[in-house]
Amino acid sequence: MPSGNDFAAVAGGWGHSLALKEDGSLAAWGYNGYGECNVPSGNDFAAVAGGYHHSLALKEDGSLVAWGWNDLGQCNVPSGSFAAVAGGWHYSLALTPEPATLSLLALGGLLLLRRRQK
Repeated sequence: MPSGNDFAAVAGGWGHSLALKEDGSLAAWGYNGYGECNVPSGNDFAAVAGGYHHSLALKEDGSLVAWGWNDLGQCNVPSGSFAAVAGGWHYSLALTPEPATLSLLALGGLLLLRRRQK
């Protein structure tokens, strides 16, 4: 586990943990059998999420990065701009900015769910 008191957010995967630092960089610790703790370099991250054996991060420019086990396409991120990210068992979720569309990254495919606007 990393030391310090400069963390802005944390996330947990199946056997690993992730943290977003205040400077926009990432840290990870725990089980790393599939590379889920091999965080990308840089300090332009805005959010982090953990899945089963994969990890995801949302960059400040709205793009997504994913790493770790990609057996069912959970790390195949689409291009575009996103507002939030979450990891699941063998899938990942990404929310687009308005008009909000929820993208499910799973089984090598992409499922879109649109949020109703008022």
